[in-house]
Amino acid sequence: MNYFVVASHGKLAQGLKETVCFFKPDAQLEVIEQTMTDTKFADRAKTLLESHPDDNIIVFTDLYGGSVNQAFMALLKHHRFHLITGMNLALILDCMFGIEDLTGDALKEKISEAKNQFTYMNDVYAQMIATKDLEDEDE
Repeated sequence: MNYFVVASHGKLAQGLKETVCFFKPDAQLEVIEQTMTDTKFADRAKTLLESHPDDNIIVFTDLYGGSVNQAFMALLKHHRFHLITGMNLALILDCMFGIEDLTGDALKEKISEAKNQFTYMNDVYAQMIATKDLEDEDE
């Protein structure tokens, strides 16, 4: 079974969980957050992983190279889980709405699809206007 974790600095992970629950009210999503005064984050991360030995754990972290990501990177040596950094809402939702245990290859595909959603919308708008203007000329 897939077990999802969002890990971040500050309250970003909790905010993402609340937003995921807007779209999927029954979402099972664990939150773990690093605070400015938290000196036990790595220990809490390890405990979290150890408490789900039979699950297919997918951990989403906020920043590549950040302390949260580094803590989980260190745990890859002794624990079996998937670690994805640069988390975003579209990716998390895509993963959570799937029913199968997510493999590394499936996660890589979902990451690729999520990257395609990064779009400079001004260009999309300009293209829409240009297309509309052409349609208006044809009438």
